[in-house]
Amino acid sequence: MQSEKFDVVKFIARGSYATVYEIVYPPQGDETAMWPTTKTTKWALKRIYLQNESAVRCALREHRILVRLALAEEQSPFLGTLFQSFRIHGGPAFVLRKGSGFDLQDLISNVGFLDEEDARFYSSEIICGLEYLHTMRIVHLDVKPTNMLIADSGHLFITDFDRSYDITREAEPPKKVDFTGTPLFMAPEVKDQVEITTRADVWSLGVLVAFIMYDRDKVQNWLTSGHLRKGRLSNMSAPLRHFFKACLRRNHIKRLDMHDVKCLEFYKDVNWEAVVACKMVPPYHPSNLKVSAAQEKFKLDPYDPLLLAAAYDKHMPLIDRHLRHIRKKGGVRRLEVVEPNRKLLKSAGLTTSRIDELLADFNFINPRLQSSHEVKETQTGSGNKDASSELKLGELEGCSSLLQRSKRRSRKLSSVVTKAYGRHHLGLVISSWVRNQLCHESPVRTTTLWRYLGHSVDLVSGM
Repeated sequence: MQSEKFDVVKFIARGSYATVYEIVYPPQGDETAMWPTTKTTKWALKRIYLQNESAVRCALREHRILVRLALAEEQSPFLGTLFQSFRIHGGPAFVLRKGSGFDLQDLISNVGFLDEEDARFYSSEIICGLEYLHTMRIVHLDVKPTNMLIADSGHLFITDFDRSYDITREAEPPKKVDFTGTPLFMAPEVKDQVEITTRADVWSLGVLVAFIMYDRDKVQNWLTSGHLRKGRLSNMSAPLRHFFKACLRRNHIKRLDMHDVKCLEFYKDVNWEAVVACKMVPPYHPSNLKVSAAQEKFKLDPYDPLLLAAAYDKHMPLIDRHLRHIRKKGGVRRLEVVEPNRKLLKSAGLTTSRIDELLADFNFINPRLQSSHEVKETQTGSGNKDASSELKLGELEGCSSLLQRSKRRSRKLSSVVTKAYGRHHLGLVISSWVRNQLCHESPVRTTTLWRYLGHSVDLVSGM
């Protein structure tokens, strides 16, 4: 694979140190590529920006675990998949399995709290994913609804391993920085920095199930009072009360492991072989869901060319609820960015050379990815031109109409933008923008227009 062939089509989300985009590879119409054994051509590109020591540590941790999972002889359908890793401007980048754009928290926001039957379905899939992790001696440590992505099929898969703990790598007791997670879902022994075992995820599973079934404030009160842990709630079935009591034992040594959780009465009618084979029909499908938390959080156009171009920029774009940009004279927009705290990085011993040393193996290709291509670091590293996230609005306005008028004008437009922003940057920006402008054109018309554009910029892409 070559990273310049990624077609960045949509902004998905932003985290503390990362941005996530939907990408397509290879561009549709590339007949030389061999597709991987996945059911979709859409991927997620996760850019990690090394803003501080924590970002570096999380990137290394997640990469090690994702590589281990990718190289395992058996694969779980309930875990995220790393297809490739490489570096963009020296920072880590992952090409990952992409979900439907919704997670388990989005499901609750759209359909309301789940009944026992539906909660049993989703928790069964989570249990299978976590049990697989635990057989590899990996503790997820951040089990919560937002880390349970919904696939296009409606099934779940677990993501975000940047806080996970690999027991097989550690010859010494865990360090202070290893005791991490989301406080509300953290097991007591992790919160108190006592020990990290796979049973920490069992506690988090119990909290997660409570949150997808009951009001947040109510669950927090139950956890604080101990009513949920002690099974003193009468408004739920006896098997469910026993489930919470078993998962939420404060003494982790006496807490069940994930295999034992499967044997609880709450799951007595579950066909676990059918669950693992994804033969159970999900109660909800992504098509039933309308709004995701990301759409609510970020009031911006996820197809904005300026934002899409930032996928390959050097610094992290500044995004709070809106895309922060500066409009200059001549109709030019430029993103505001967040630069890394180099002083803090240096004080932690993370010089540029040290970071290069730590990230030396960020060139992974999943052996199951059947492709004749290799990822090449483009628009990155020393000697490569930094493509700034800048667009002249006047050059893009009417782009679609110019393409429709004539082959000559489409070539002229491509030439102008290529000269201003570079060949690969043009591909990233214009391909995504034109796709949105032409979404209502007929297939024949659209294909013709794309062919015109492709002759000019080496970008032949389909709809």
